[in-house]
Amino acid sequence: MGLRSFPWISLRWSLTFCLAGLSASAVAQTAFKLTEVPVFSDLHYPAATSAGAVNRTGWTAASFSLNTGGGSAYRCNKTECEPIPTDSCFKNSAWASDINDAGIVAGAKPFSYEGCKYRAYTFDGTTVKDLGGFKEGWCDGCDLGSSANGINNLGQVVGQGDTADGNWRAFLWQDDVMQKLGTLGGELSEATAINEEGVVAGHATRADGYWHAFMYRNGKMRDLGTLGGSQSFAYGLNHARQVVGCSHVVGNTRMGAFIYDNGTMSPLPGLGDSYACAHGINDRGWVVGEFRSADDNQDHAFLFDGTTTIDLNDTLSAADRAVWLVSYAGGINKRGQIAGAGTHKVYGVVRALLLTPRDPREDAKR
Repeated sequence: MGLRSFPWISLRWSLTFCLAGLSASAVAQTAFKLTEVPVFSDLHYPAATSAGAVNRTGWTAASFSLNTGGGSAYRCNKTECEPIPTDSCFKNSAWASDINDAGIVAGAKPFSYEGCKYRAYTFDGTTVKDLGGFKEGWCDGCDLGSSANGINNLGQVVGQGDTADGNWRAFLWQDDVMQKLGTLGGELSEATAINEEGVVAGHATRADGYWHAFMYRNGKMRDLGTLGGSQSFAYGLNHARQVVGCSHVVGNTRMGAFIYDNGTMSPLPGLGDSYACAHGINDRGWVVGEFRSADDNQDHAFLFDGTTTIDLNDTLSAADRAVWLVSYAGGINKRGQIAGAGTHKVYGVVRALLLTPRDPREDAKR
């Protein structure tokens, strides 16, 4: 989402491949209402907005990025978005990664009093808290940056931070202490999600330099393996310790979406033979992400309900499909609400979107 210019930002790959179409067998079983997350309403404004996470009440963590670089972070409810304050040193250069059920947002932004270093933060609607960096190096971490990717309902935060040796490592932040989580034998790691037990998911390099998805629990980092290829990346985790992300397949010909459950990494069904990546999973085991469609050679958002994978665009009303192409799904809550982004078919701009399951009883009244 335009954040790869910063070295500690999440490694969300954007590979381009063709993909076989999804099965429409389950489309009639689920229907979603689409609403635009109101970061701003001007469809002529040449900036992209995206919602990466949604909490149980439908509040989202949203960001926007400019074509010229930079962006801003927001905490949004259904009717309005509140900008997260940014220091003057790097205006329009912040992002929001996650939001917990208390409405606390985690992400990264610059803090001018530390020499304009990007730091992980939390924002509760009143106060922006700098989570700092690793306490190491010549000035006890004053020159080290960090970025937050996930926050749970206990206020524990995970992400990655710069180290004094020039690399970056996964962290778990709690009680004002940033704990380094290590690697799988290599030099780099990144934590992307944390559940209510404090179990962490992410990816780290091995001694051979390849990235593998990991689960961190009880002080130990477990290598989750791959789908047969060289590398894998984890982006979502639920209370049942199911992990989702994407992995190279045998031969490294493509990236495929996976779910890791009870010791086994499995590909998500129905996503064809090309690029796909899973970004979020709720406690019901529903998974969301994006894939490359063979129909129009564009990214489409998908939903896997534990049995069937569907293109989320096929679950929308005809009126919504006429206006929007939903291309990205970043998070899903217990109610099945999905945060993501899509392209406006008339104006060509990318906007943050929220998809809410429609009540069949309400549809029957129409």
